[in-house]
Amino acid sequence: MDISECLRRITRGFSGYEAAGREAARTAGMSESAHIILYMLLLFGGTLMLTDLQHLTELPKQTINSALRHLEQSGCIANEKVGARKKRILLTAGGRALAEQTAGKVIDLETEILRSWSPEDRQKYIELSEDYTRKYMAGIRALSAAGEQKEGRGKSR
Repeated sequence: MDISECLRRITRGFSGYEAAGREAARTAGMSESAHIILYMLLLFGGTLMLTDLQHLTELPKQTINSALRHLEQSGCIANEKVGARKKRILLTAGGRALAEQTAGKVIDLETEILRSWSPEDRQKYIELSEDYTRKYMAGIRALSAAGEQKEGRGKSR
């Protein structure tokens, strides 16, 4: 398979994964951002620091804050201050029940898929995905830095 076909297949794979996530949220009757937040909280044991949630979801801060406000008003999550500036997000009992009925089904599906692969295939998939992501992010940062320097916004030495 040539590189162009690889890129097309990778793009279709990412697009399909994102479309499936939107469908899961729609089926659950909630916004995609709320579904992603419940998914992450359930996956990581019911509690996450807000900064970790922002990093994991890669959603804009305003989107996260809006979804968190809605989830908190619905009684699904609580938040607590940690120190002067940090915030921890926690699933409530009701939020855990909702997360298990919605995002939990997605986690179960992903678990089933991964269990259908050999341990070696799972390991190889993770290694290749992490390597691709690392190299992709480094390349994007380099493109960004080169663009900033070209436009005169780069740091002077």
